[in-house]
Amino acid sequence: MEDLGSWDESFDPTPIAEKRGIIGSLCSNDWQIFVKADVQSVARGLRAIRNHSLWSQDIYGQTITLGSHPCCYVLQLKGHPWSIVQYIPLDRQVPWVEQSFRHSIRMALNREDALALSRVLETEAVFFEYSDTGVYLRYCYYNLGAIIESLDYIEPRDGTRCYYEFESQIYSPDFKIEPHDASLVANRFFLYKDIYVLEVRWPSLDGHRAGDQVRFSFTGISKEDVQRADYLEF
Repeated sequence: MEDLGSWDESFDPTPIAEKRGIIGSLCSNDWQIFVKADVQSVARGLRAIRNHSLWSQDIYGQTITLGSHPCCYVLQLKGHPWSIVQYIPLDRQVPWVEQSFRHSIRMALNREDALALSRVLETEAVFFEYSDTGVYLRYCYYNLGAIIESLDYIEPRDGTRCYYEFESQIYSPDFKIEPHDASLVANRFFLYKDIYVLEVRWPSLDGHRAGDQVRFSFTGISKEDVQRADYLEF
């Protein structure tokens, strides 16, 4: 049976419990929400702000059937204080994404959800979005429901001047970054906050289809590496 996704950092010998920051180059187009709380708390927080219809708890390595509604996983790796929330991309033929695939996915979970989780759980949360084809990098860091730091970097495909904006209540007002520093600033932030950016690879461009049975696990990450992982549908 096929795994939900895969992960491969065989080039880096650091044990997964000790990994932090952005390791290597991000080679996909995706986004994640990081919340400084355990999986149970994060899933409860999502219920409060999104009222999810299905919540399968602590099922890493088990078989699941993907539904026709927007879905995501919440995962915490052993040795890590942050949980990861990430949507599970489904094929474009699924009814809820036919009209506007990308817009519907963004509506499923977005930076406003990271803000809301930070407020509801009274903790820290980060929304992180990246693309190697569109060449953009964005993160928003929230604490107790307030924006603390954000980075927005876009590199146009036509070779024109890139756009970037950096705002922070952590650094002094005279702290400046150059466009080519964006990835370094992002990595320094994740290292400073003790966050590991887990880059998941999906099985194809369109992802899975609704109704698929898959193993709720990521190739390369064993059950022993995982503190807990839940599956949610909205």
